[in-house]
Amino acid sequence: MRTFWGRLTEYLRTHRVVAALMAITLGATYGLLMRMALEAEIMTISFIFLVPLAIGYLSVWYSPEEWRAKWWYALLLPWLAGALFLCGALLTNFEGLICVVFISPVVALIGSVGGLCARFFARYTSRTSASQSSLLLACFALFPFAFLPLEHTISGAAGTGTIKTVHSQIRIHAPKAVVWRNITRVPAIQIHEQTPSFFHAIGFPKPIEATLSHEGIGGVRNARFEKSVVFTETITEWQEQERLSFSIKANTDSIPPSSLDEHVTIGGKYFDILNGTYRIEEQGSDVVLHLSSEQRLSTTFNVYAGLWTGAIMQDIQSNILNVIQRRCETER
Repeated sequence: MRTFWGRLTEYLRTHRVVAALMAITLGATYGLLMRMALEAEIMTISFIFLVPLAIGYLSVWYSPEEWRAKWWYALLLPWLAGALFLCGALLTNFEGLICVVFISPVVALIGSVGGLCARFFARYTSRTSASQSSLLLACFALFPFAFLPLEHTISGAAGTGTIKTVHSQIRIHAPKAVVWRNITRVPAIQIHEQTPSFFHAIGFPKPIEATLSHEGIGGVRNARFEKSVVFTETITEWQEQERLSFSIKANTDSIPPSSLDEHVTIGGKYFDILNGTYRIEEQGSDVVLHLSSEQRLSTTFNVYAGLWTGAIMQDIQSNILNVIQRRCETER
């Protein structure tokens, strides 16, 4: 056995590219194993941030010593291990494309931190015992498990629910009456009316139409999106040609599992849209149409999650406003 490991070690020392590829594969494999081990804890700091840290550390730690000593290698190699991990998660259906895109910046950035830590500790432990090196390796690999109970304690005491408001607006060359008519009901949106966007490209459904049961408070709008996604919007404020507000309830029971990744499903455990408001503001012969919405975030990393959900809602709202603008200006 010693002869085998001795030969393997000698081989890897002389075939650095092979050794680097094995280190990348090891880091990615660790990430996939942690994805399975933390199945119920995916939306946590422990998985989203600490697992990429360990991926970066492992991939650089097991790299050829001469390459590991270079700061740029320690900085960039974790990107390859992280990319392989994300591709593996996508191909095995552990995650959908939307979640992979959301986590990619963290995997790259935090993975680089882990790689630089491996470079630093490798230099430090080069003059110490192997047991200390093994202890450091175990600490990074097991850190997500160790931090998880603390994360639950902190989030349970502080609460994780955050309400975020997203506002969009557009100038329309049309009378208020025309704009009002186009926001109360939205007839079927044709393909040529849709605005291309990054978030639609990665899987978020496009709006299709919005119907209205009757005018006034209590009226019900059914906002229908692609992939059988439907929102029930109940009118809570009706100021003719001035302001339209409504509560929003996602019909999660009717949304097929294939429509949205379970971790980003609207109306789910982690994310929901609560209400929306259209407001019409006259400016000379034009109208500025405002659209705002309130969303609920329930993660332990709401600051980072809010950047993505805010951008998504801004994109959706801008798409709807563009459709309304074109229709109003064509109609006038």
